[in-house]
Amino acid sequence: ALNSLPINGWALNISGLKQVEISVDDNKVGTADIGTARPDVAKVFPDYSQNNSGFNYTLDTGKLTAGNHKITVTATGNDGTTSSQNVTIYRPAAMTDIDFPQNGLLFKGNSTNVGGWALNPSGVKQVNILVDSKQIGTAAIGDGRPDVAKVFPQYNDTKSGYHYTLDTSTIGGGKHTITVQAVGNDGSVQASSITITRPDSLLTIDSPQVNQSFDNQKSVNIGGWALDITGVKQVSIVVDTQPAVNITPGVPRQDVYNAYPDYNNKNSGYNYTLDLTKLGTGTHTITVTSTANSGQTVSSSRTIKVNNPLLVPVTSVSLNKTTDNLT
Repeated sequence: ALNSLPINGWALNISGLKQVEISVDDNKVGTADIGTARPDVAKVFPDYSQNNSGFNYTLDTGKLTAGNHKITVTATGNDGTTSSQNVTIYRPAAMTDIDFPQNGLLFKGNSTNVGGWALNPSGVKQVNILVDSKQIGTAAIGDGRPDVAKVFPQYNDTKSGYHYTLDTSTIGGGKHTITVQAVGNDGSVQASSITITRPDSLLTIDSPQVNQSFDNQKSVNIGGWALDITGVKQVSIVVDTQPAVNITPGVPRQDVYNAYPDYNNKNSGYNYTLDLTKLGTGTHTITVTSTANSGQTVSSSRTIKVNNPLLVPVTSVSLNKTTDNLT
């Protein structure tokens, strides 16, 4: 960590040295300790008769922003005269890198390692892992990364690596952003992000067919298949505005597995027998919705035509009793 910087030197004044001030970017930050023996200086400048011209100061660099900064040392003599010297230092910027997973990766499994390295001039205190801007965990830090230290020796950090096992079983289909936030000991935060893609949710209605007509038929099978990379929790079937019927898929569909092996589901099928006798003559809409373990949903609809002329809805029955005298 680059939290401190020693500032050492010497100053001579014919009237004697009163003080040495340290400034950063023209703002005074402190006063150096003076009176350190410097016989080497006294030997070169014997006319000053000052053997203790050395000064020492430790500059706290933990709060300096990244970039160049001007350090000014101002020496004041007992007679009030001053002399100063400037030096420019460079404060390295914090850096965060994601080695894995690769940006744009199509990810199919239920977990993945998120790994990389982070550098901060003040040292790295914590590394946060976020998915779609929501923090889901904290990485382990302190992994040895001599390769990084070799490229960036000024950070003096040989253990800049981090690793985290990301559970992707609840991350639904589509694009998602993984963000790594490295927090420095000085409170500064530097982040890096990548995008991964998860396979989309899939839903198909195999039967009934689009606009299929049913004449005097008592029932029809609603069947198809549903896939999600996190697994399908349930399939809901709604006819028009009637209450939903929830079923659990699990019908073997080897054909679907062969076509979409990445989803690793051989039992993606669903079946439901719809009672047509309770539907009036006319057009009806069947909507199938699958809900994944991730909570993600996908829907598909079919319109069918029902013709049940013999089906007469009975709303009420009135029975008038008469008494006949039989002789």
